[in-house]
Amino acid sequence: MVPLRIERPNDDLGATLLLSWPTVITHEIDIYSPLHPHKIQRYQLDGHGLYLREVDGVTGTNDMVCCPICGETFGDYDRLRKHIIHNQNYEAFNTYPIEGTHQSLDLDDFQDPIPPTMQEIQRNFPQEIVCLIEGIDPLLSGTFQALHSYTMSDIAWSGKFSDCVSVTRQQKAKLELHNFHKVEREKYTDS
Repeated sequence: MVPLRIERPNDDLGATLLLSWPTVITHEIDIYSPLHPHKIQRYQLDGHGLYLREVDGVTGTNDMVCCPICGETFGDYDRLRKHIIHNQNYEAFNTYPIEGTHQSLDLDDFQDPIPPTMQEIQRNFPQEIVCLIEGIDPLLSGTFQALHSYTMSDIAWSGKFSDCVSVTRQQKAKLELHNFHKVEREKYTDS
């Protein structure tokens, strides 16, 4: 069993939920996700047993890619490309030899990972995803667990839950329970 990191609520911050309120929980299928069909690319750092997320590299909390010349690490390929360009200019200006320096690198080798198509994700989908939510009831301080199992047929691909919470003109929250399990389908196109 492999855990899926969740982006919203942020599991780095404890993934706190208000258990009596409807909440959307999001797992991004990035290069480190067990649901992603592609392997980690060259120059991409291996998690070495840690469960990583690409979003942590983008926000600067983790480094995700490594310069093959100097070993400096960066949160994403864009920052690595800027590092290579800067060092190529510096090394050319100071007449460094090309071999073994940043000048020997081709920027085309340092591109963002190719996002998987919907068909690739569906082919790589596990037999089952088990979701466990554990919490303490704020009113009675009782501990409880909710366990749900999802298979491929349970997933609403390219769908999103209808809004079931709205704000009235009097700035009060209104819960519309008839929308609670309603899913709006969006047209998905692989780009």
